[in-house]
Amino acid sequence: MVTCLALAQDDGAPLLADRSPEWQLARGGRLYDNWFAAQLAEPPFTPHPMLPAGTGVEPATSWRCPTCHGWDYAGGRIAGTDRALDAPSLAGMRGGDPAPVAATLKAGSHGYTDAILTEESLYLLARFVVEGQHDVATYADPETGAANGHPLDGRPIYQGVCISCHDVDGLAYIEGEPGDLASLGWLARARPAQVLHKIRNGQPGTEMVQLRFLTDAQISDLLAYLQTLPDP
Repeated sequence: MVTCLALAQDDGAPLLADRSPEWQLARGGRLYDNWFAAQLAEPPFTPHPMLPAGTGVEPATSWRCPTCHGWDYAGGRIAGTDRALDAPSLAGMRGGDPAPVAATLKAGSHGYTDAILTEESLYLLARFVVEGQHDVATYADPETGAANGHPLDGRPIYQGVCISCHDVDGLAYIEGEPGDLASLGWLARARPAQVLHKIRNGQPGTEMVQLRFLTDAQISDLLAYLQTLPDP
């Protein structure tokens, strides 16, 4: 049984009537990434009931959406492992109604009850699933991960937004995933789908800026510039 208390907004949420679609989708994206960090809640200490035995995945990590559905939302294996998993792609839910998605998350084996997600968080997560996903191919080659954009066009975005936390070389203030190296350059080359999700939605539980207000071309340019930064 999960014993954590879902909290209200953690990050200076705008008034309800003043929340842009970009803010709402980015908030849902951070909940998809790590709902307990996004809500400043205690992480679960028991594994998710749908997690197969013997995966080596930490209990809290098993409750995060990317663990099963991936940073590209395509499912197929447990993130951070070579273990196959019968987790469906979320692509078929794009353009749908958030209400059935919320109902699926809350009921049955998913188990995202009121004690885990507030009603608002549940709605924003469901809305992200139907409206907030992206195709990695929009920004990078799906096979190689090489960005489609131009590094010199991404440089002013990095230097105008990201440099204040991550420093000139991208080696500062990295909150990565298990197995990640503390380098934006390494992450952008080795984990482009993960980096794209965090560029567009921010890092849960931190003050990282979400960049959904950029165009797809600008995000691809930023990824291209990140891929020029050094290894640690």
